[in-house]
Amino acid sequence: MTSQNKDDESTSKNKENRRGRSILKDVAKARKENRKFEVGWNNRDQPIDPNKTKFSSYLGLVAKTMVPITIDDWKTTPQHIKDSVWTDVTQAFEIDESRMKYVLGKVGELARSFRKQLGKLVHDEEGNINDQPPPKYASIISLDEWTEFVSMRTSEEFQRLSDENRARASGYTHKYRKSRLGYAQLEQNMLREMGTDATYVPRHELWMAARLHATGDIMDENVQQVWDECVSVSESVTQGEHLPPDQDILLKALKSAEHPGRVRAVGYGVTKGEYFPRLPRKKEARVPTDEFEAMKKELVHLRSMVEKNNQYCESLRGEKRGDASKSDKDSCPPIIPEGVTPCDLYTNNPTYHLVGRGSVYNQLGDTLHNRPLPPEHVRVGVEIVLDGNAPLPVPNEDAGLLLLDDALGAHVAWPIGLIDLKIKQFQQPNEHDKDTIPTKESVASGNEISVQKPVNLYGSSDKVPYLTFLHTYVKDSLTRQWDVPMPKEIFNEEYTELLSHSDIYEIINHEWLGSCTICVYVRLLYNLLLVPNMWVSRFCFINPTKIGPEYTQQSQYIGQTFIERDQPNTLFLSPYNTGDHWMLVVVNPTTEIVYYLDSLGVNIGQRQQLRRMFDNAIKIYRANKGTKVSKVKFSNIKWTMIKCPTQDNGSDCGYYVLRYMKEILLCSQEGVIPHEYFSTYRLEKYSTELIDEVKQEWCRYVLETIITNK
Repeated sequence: MTSQNKDDESTSKNKENRRGRSILKDVAKARKENRKFEVGWNNRDQPIDPNKTKFSSYLGLVAKTMVPITIDDWKTTPQHIKDSVWTDVTQAFEIDESRMKYVLGKVGELARSFRKQLGKLVHDEEGNINDQPPPKYASIISLDEWTEFVSMRTSEEFQRLSDENRARASGYTHKYRKSRLGYAQLEQNMLREMGTDATYVPRHELWMAARLHATGDIMDENVQQVWDECVSVSESVTQGEHLPPDQDILLKALKSAEHPGRVRAVGYGVTKGEYFPRLPRKKEARVPTDEFEAMKKELVHLRSMVEKNNQYCESLRGEKRGDASKSDKDSCPPIIPEGVTPCDLYTNNPTYHLVGRGSVYNQLGDTLHNRPLPPEHVRVGVEIVLDGNAPLPVPNEDAGLLLLDDALGAHVAWPIGLIDLKIKQFQQPNEHDKDTIPTKESVASGNEISVQKPVNLYGSSDKVPYLTFLHTYVKDSLTRQWDVPMPKEIFNEEYTELLSHSDIYEIINHEWLGSCTICVYVRLLYNLLLVPNMWVSRFCFINPTKIGPEYTQQSQYIGQTFIERDQPNTLFLSPYNTGDHWMLVVVNPTTEIVYYLDSLGVNIGQRQQLRRMFDNAIKIYRANKGTKVSKVKFSNIKWTMIKCPTQDNGSDCGYYVLRYMKEILLCSQEGVIPHEYFSTYRLEKYSTELIDEVKQEWCRYVLETIITNK
């Protein structure tokens, strides 16, 4: 080793020793004064200024002095050592308990780096094994520890793994050039230089900035190639190219997959599962046992109906022969209960088949349209038409009732032998019906509190097919557009939503939903939940038509809504459309917590435009209230990704948002949404029945409240 090299090494060691002694001196002084250092954290829960360097260096000292070098895997470290590490760090720095995972994980990583550094000192310059600990660390490493460490590092197994790792690392061609700065602090510095309200720097820009020489030049051809590719992909995205949810500009430019345990160019503490979405797995379709049993019962029912048809046809033949006694004997008309009973409607003209559904009214006397009902006939209200061209058994030419299509919504006479009664008696939903859902107060007291309107907002027994009713109504309607008045209490502005045929057919045909369809369901929630339960001050909505990607001033609109509807712990529900996907953002401006519900499971790190929009809105609200926030916490708005049900197709996102909103209104207490979601709806995905439930509610509301003004 040359004299110059020895001088350089000595200078480097002296600088490190001075830095370590200085940090220990500062920490010791602060502890003596019962004072802790404050640390800043970015939106990814990574440390930044102030005191980022001091904090990181202190973690390095803790890793060297408190973690034995004989522990080769942090996962096997005894819990009492981890507890001691956490206690020591929190005595020196002001850190919330939610940061424990980061702190302990970082100490484990630094301990591994220290062992790697010591590994280079196992042999001296001549290649002989050093049997004594390095003098520099003799005060913290005992002879027994060093002996065991040397034995581990000189084993054949370790040498094999070391050679493999060295060969793997030799293929890395994109050198990081920011020394101890780290990506989190680099991003903070770049944001400060930008001087805007931005809360993040795109990952590919961080990657490129971290590989610039101190002169600002690119010194490596491989880095230049990736740089050029990043610029090209970025331009394509700007022009409208869509990347898959599990890919971004840097990943496409590098053309190599991410490591399962970390993400490049974002720094320690961010995993692949947190940064990129986990796409739902498609399961093999199988017929459930209960459905199979239902099919068997349906087969038995059909056989019973065939037998009934044979009996009825035999009775008709008896009538034609004038043999009344035979007709009476062979026909077995069902017993009609008093009241209103749902039924299926059949005809035998020209063949026996199901033509519609309705209800038998055995409560209005034995006349129909001022005429006596024919013998063996009952009054039937036609509610669903399955075969519109089927002739009515008893036509009424005066009223224009000839075919079943003509009788939709009307009462007609129907032969008893051609109806199939349902077991349950049909009852019109009672607007005073109540259901019981658990609330925070009920859990605490052990009693259930009755909340107006059940989970099925129109009543849990409501089985009327309003989707079919609505379809039948609008397909021949001359009206092409309906007004939907929106009170100011909903979106903080009074206006009229225009509902068109195409909007209605989005629900009927189970298509991708538009903004108007979403807004109509919000109006339904307002009518059926907010007003009856006096929840108008607890919940407010952000109009999705005002915050789409094509609009400007989104943050100002959202922030102004926060200000004008300011109440403690009010939740603001905001359906948001990226252009091809719906998601729900729920904000509690009082606590500065943003709840993020995405049916694709895409990490909020992939939705930076959305995040920036709501962060800026909260800052506008904060400034209006005159809330003073330290520079450390100025951008520390907490985003919580809710583990909500996720879709397994490409079209249900709008329906999932409808259910999210409904369930939040029913279950949220004191402006909080649990990270694991509400226990009642903690599902992998929504069933068809749950999706159909909101569709039926939407159709009934449109049919009864908007179209017919009931």
